[in-house]
Amino acid sequence: MRAQDGDRNAETELIRRFTPMVHKITGPLYAPGCGHDDLVQEGLIGLWRAAGDFRPAPGRNFAGFAALCVRRALISYIIYCRRVKSTCLNEGEPIEAAFGVAGGMSPERVVLGREMLGMLRRKMGRLSELEARVLRLRAVGMGQKETARTCGCPVKMVDNALQRVKEKLVNFREEVRA
Repeated sequence: MRAQDGDRNAETELIRRFTPMVHKITGPLYAPGCGHDDLVQEGLIGLWRAAGDFRPAPGRNFAGFAALCVRRALISYIIYCRRVKSTCLNEGEPIEAAFGVAGGMSPERVVLGREMLGMLRRKMGRLSELEARVLRLRAVGMGQKETARTCGCPVKMVDNALQRVKEKLVNFREEVRA
């Protein structure tokens, strides 16, 4: 293969031709604490490695080999995310805990969340547009994946916004208690 010999045009064509396959493979996957773009990037790294490792033989085609390499790279990455990177995210406290409320989303909790959101708006106008929207959706009981779909952004972006909101809420709660 020309890409193995360092031909930049062949490498570019390889990436262009097989990127849709990488997107198709990564579509249904989820890695805790990582966005879809992270998965695509890891898939492209797997594709890059496949281009370097492929050895033509009768009955073997590059597309099948590349798909296998991409899947294995993604499996390794998801395992890594669960083991190391996402430990803090997976063990973090729910956003409701920042309000001092525990348990399921009862009607009382929804009302309490709305009241706290109103206080937060009056006392603390320092939330970004995304942070405010994520908080609003979470306060009415929407899950993180559903919030990401509604906001039109990756789950990782919603998670980051939630982390910032939690920090601001904890500071806000301490100010209110003082």
